[in-house]
Amino acid sequence: MPAAPSLSPPPSVFVWREAGFDPSAYSGVHALAPISLGLAVPALALLYAVPEMIAYWALMISLYLLVIFVLTGVIFVRSVFRAESIAEVRFDALAKTVVLTRKGSFGNTVEILTIDSVADAYFHVRYDDDGYKVVEPRILLKSGEAFVIPGDVTAQELDSVRRWLASRQR
Repeated sequence: MPAAPSLSPPPSVFVWREAGFDPSAYSGVHALAPISLGLAVPALALLYAVPEMIAYWALMISLYLLVIFVLTGVIFVRSVFRAESIAEVRFDALAKTVVLTRKGSFGNTVEILTIDSVADAYFHVRYDDDGYKVVEPRILLKSGEAFVIPGDVTAQELDSVRRWLASRQR
């Protein structure tokens, strides 16, 4: 007698990732070393090219600090006003969390949400400027914020998430 096929439960962890995004490539202060070296090169080159500048070290350090201040100010303003795109969504039913990784110009931001803050997961249908149909998988938060899930999301995965969310709301 043939054995009945075993129906394994749906996975409790889903990871949807933007194509080409490697979260391990960004480990917090990933850009600190190259930026520090890049900031030191002009001062060292100037001291090598014009050794008489050592006499004006206080002026040179003040100007150098001013340049660093302006550069970091530009980085700060750009990171505040430029919207970061979501590069990875990790839905973990066992830990009851949704982890969002937003990819920015100067680093990544990781936001951990509880499952209780998620209202729904669905496919959103919209039409682009040329009239073509675009289907986007989205997660809707109870706060009203909705975001597009990156990567390849199957209907079965999204359906598993919806069923799990529905079972939690009972």
